[in-house]
Amino acid sequence: MADVVRCVREKRMIIVENCAAMADQAEFFYFNDAQRSYLRSMISCYLGVVCEESGTMKKAALVIDTNVPDFFKETDRPSLDFCIREFRSRIKLEMLLMALLANRGTP
Repeated sequence: MADVVRCVREKRMIIVENCAAMADQAEFFYFNDAQRSYLRSMISCYLGVVCEESGTMKKAALVIDTNVPDFFKETDRPSLDFCIREFRSRIKLEMLLMALLANRGTP
């Protein structure tokens, strides 16, 4: 199962320190071969329920990746969680605002 899907299902942050190493152990899967060249470390963060532009509420995740292996580390989980928690609130608020503005002129 993809880590992003797992993140949403388990409602938790998933940290992949080294994507290539995890892929070699069959614990991480690339969607295509090109990703191997740039997807080296990533975090998937459960956002909870967010509002789409249409006004529909859906479960969502924020995924941040980098081309630097071991950039995100399990030992940094508390500080990553703190930063993402702040960012998560802003994203959810901005998405609600976008939906409000998009539907403004609709009867």
